[in-house]
Amino acid sequence: MRRRLDCEEAFHEIVIDASLNRLIAKVIREHRAVTTVFESQRNSSKLLALELAEKTCDSKEQLLAALHAGDGPLAREVMSAQIQRGCRDVLAFLRQQERRS
Repeated sequence: MRRRLDCEEAFHEIVIDASLNRLIAKVIREHRAVTTVFESQRNSSKLLALELAEKTCDSKEQLLAALHAGDGPLAREVMSAQIQRGCRDVLAFLRQQERRS
C-alpha cells in the first residue's frame, strides 16, 4: 500500500509539473505541507508540546494584529513563517520518530 501511495503521489507531481503553472504548483505544494502539519499534530499527541502550542498562539496574535492593521504584506510574512516553522517542526519530529523505530 505504501508503494502504491508513493506512486500515486509521484503521478500527481508529474501532472503538476507538466501543467507548467508555477503558481498553482506552489499553491498545491503549500496546501499539502499545511495539511501534513495538521494531520501530524492530530495523529501524535507527542508532537503538540506546550512550547509549540505557545509559539503557534503567539504567531496567531501577530497575524490577527497585522490583519487588524490592514497590513497584508506583514500578514503574509507572519503566516508564511508560521507554515514554514510548522513544517520544520513536523519533519524534525517525524525524522526523530523514524530513528527510534
